Amino acid sequence: MSYYIAGMAIERDFRKLAPATQAELRRVAVAMVRAGRTRIEAAETVGVNRRFVGQWVKTAEQAGEAALAGRHRGRRPGEQKALSAAQEEGLRSLIAWGCPDRFGLSFALWTRQAVRALIVRETGVWLTLPVVGRYLRAWGFTAQRPMRRAAERREEAVRAWLESTYPAIVRKAKTQGCEIHWADETGLSNQANYGRSFAPRGQTPILRRPARRFSQSMISSLTNQGKLRFMVYQGALNTTIFLNFLRRLIGETIELKVLHGRDLGQVKADQGQLEQVIINLAVNARDAMPAGGTLSIETKAPAEEPGVVHLRVADTGVGIPPAVLARIGEPFFTTKPDGTGLGLAVTYTVVREHGGTVSAQSEAGRGTAFTVSLPMMPRSR
Repeated sequence: MSYYIAGMAIERDFRKLAPATQAELRRVAVAMVRAGRTRIEAAETVGVNRRFVGQWVKTAEQAGEAALAGRHRGRRPGEQKALSAAQEEGLRSLIAWGCPDRFGLSFALWTRQAVRALIVRETGVWLTLPVVGRYLRAWGFTAQRPMRRAAERREEAVRAWLESTYPAIVRKAKTQGCEIHWADETGLSNQANYGRSFAPRGQTPILRRPARRFSQSMISSLTNQGKLRFMVYQGALNTTIFLNFLRRLIGETIELKVLHGRDLGQVKADQGQLEQVIINLAVNARDAMPAGGTLSIETKAPAEEPGVVHLRVADTGVGIPPAVLARIGEPFFTTKPDGTGLGLAVTYTVVREHGGTVSAQSEAGRGTAFTVSLPMMPRSR
């Protein structure tokens, strides 16, 4: 149709105009009729049939000019959707609960293809990938890089440590004026390139470096205040390197002696848990020697106990009274005002899970010795 403005006829399809423009033209037509112009004149001006002008005038009289804004065209939100609200909620809960492999799907991560496969299996509805993407956006899901987490991680134990054990460690460190160190092993490489640099669009910056690659291993510890301690070494982390790093962290007032046995054989153990056992025993030994002393760590295969490897941690501290020595493996039992009673309890638990035992001998004023016994793996022939 055409309509006239200032004597000019302009061809315009009213239906293709923006909703806001349509609403304004309705108001113009109603205003013209109210000003005494005929409906035909108003219809020619805005480019519609005169019967529409009559409907607009009637609507304005009954519901006011606000009704001339019109209604939203198209389907209402949620209308004619392929999935019901209950199905959407169920699918959203499943995706949020775990990765696809937990539901028997042959996908490692949630992609649109994986979500479509889940929808088909749970509801029998097949959707195109763009529709799956719209559903994901409506459910509040975004594509994210996943964090890696060990499958052996025990969430309840981690939560208990964060809520109970660690706050007690913080209080103890504050009382004794100590530092809390978070230690881990990592590596250094001349090929690492994690930084970013501003550059003109389409001109990627170039970082010049030698083509020859080299790397170094490193063990480090970091405090909550940002103090970093590190030690660089060659090869893989072993007992000698770990104890050398531990010696540097213990302090200058305590002498560390390490005695390695010969022909020990092998034990089947988790390296990280065994390192934690040594650290727990070493920390208890340090606390027993406030004025300094000697901490000894010894490994041997006793002839009187074939098939067993001993790890002995001894100190020259104040010793443990017999009544206390009988209860040191009990959870939450402690004689320290700011202790948690969990360090040795965790040690005993870890050793038992590896099929071993822990024994302790102590003499007042002479020190304490803990002996960890672990079963030796059969020797290969």
